[in-house]
Amino acid sequence: MATKTGQRGRPTKPAKEGEKTTLSLRVTPEMKSRLEEAGIAAGRNLSQEAEMRLEWSFRQQDLLNDALNLTYGRPLSGLVQTIGRVMQHAGPAAAFIATKSLNGAADWLNNSYGFEQAVQAAVTVLEAARPEGCVAPPDAKTPGRPKVTQLSADGPKRLGEQAALALLQDIVSMSMTDGLKDWAVSIRENLGTHIVERIRAACQRCSGSFGQVPGGIS
Repeated sequence: MATKTGQRGRPTKPAKEGEKTTLSLRVTPEMKSRLEEAGIAAGRNLSQEAEMRLEWSFRQQDLLNDALNLTYGRPLSGLVQTIGRVMQHAGPAAAFIATKSLNGAADWLNNSYGFEQAVQAAVTVLEAARPEGCVAPPDAKTPGRPKVTQLSADGPKRLGEQAALALLQDIVSMSMTDGLKDWAVSIRENLGTHIVERIRAACQRCSGSFGQVPGGIS
C-alpha cells in the first residue's frame, strides 16, 4: 500500500496583501537565547527580533552593492561581485574534494587545489566579459597615443601585470599615500598574515624579472 508523502501539519495559507505570514525555522539554543536577550533589550518579542535581523541582513546586502557601485561604477562592480561569488563557490568546493573536510573547504585560500580552481573560475568570468579586438599594445609611434609612465623595458605588453604588482607592493610595504593608507591597512587585515606574506614573496620574485616594480599607485 502506497504511503502519502508531503508536508506535515496544517497547510500554510497564503498571506493576504499587507498581512504577515508564518515562518518556521529551527535554530540552536544559543541563537535563540541571543535573539531573546537582544529582543528584551530593544523591547521586541522573539518573532519581531528575528524578523528585524533578517531584514537587516538584506539591507546590508543592498548596501554592499551600492557601495561597490559608488566605488567602482556599475559595470566593474558587477564584475567584482561576480568574480567574488564564483570564487567563493569554486574554491571551497575544490578544497573539500581535496581535504574531504568542511574545515578544509572553509580554509580554501590556503589550499593549493582549491585556490587554483578559484583562479580558473575568476579567469573564466573575465574571459567571458572580454571585448572583441586586438590585444596587442598600440604602436608607440601612433599619433595621439597616451603617454604611459613607470613601465619596465617590456613596455605596455605587461602593463596590467605591472599595475597589479605595483598595487600589491604598496599594500605589503604600506608605502601608499596618506589618502589610501587606511584602505591598505583594512586590506591587509582582511587578507591575513599568510596571504600578505605570500604576496610579499611574489612581489620580490617578480621585481627581478621587471627590474624594478613601479610603485606609487594613488
